[in-house]
Amino acid sequence: MSTTQSGDQNQSWKFILVLAILAVVFSGLFDHDVWTPDEPRVAAIIHSMYLTGDYIIPQFAGISFVEKPPVFFVMSTLLMHATGLDAIMQAV
Repeated sequence: MSTTQSGDQNQSWKFILVLAILAVVFSGLFDHDVWTPDEPRVAAIIHSMYLTGDYIIPQFAGISFVEKPPVFFVMSTLLMHATGLDAIMQAV
């Protein structure tokens, strides 16, 4: 009888832990400003990289943007090609 009660306590403890983790992880998803100052700039850099095909030096408004390493922008552009989002970017 002791093992059944111990097993129930163990399961309820795990369930409470999972609920707490989910609350922490998802708490900031719905109260998040979509357009922070960086997001439009990053989208413009990726769009420029897609249009020009220059994967070495990212450009923002025709000016070289070397404040951040280009790996993120290159990977985003390649992911865009792989998922078919390049057709959407052409229309923008």
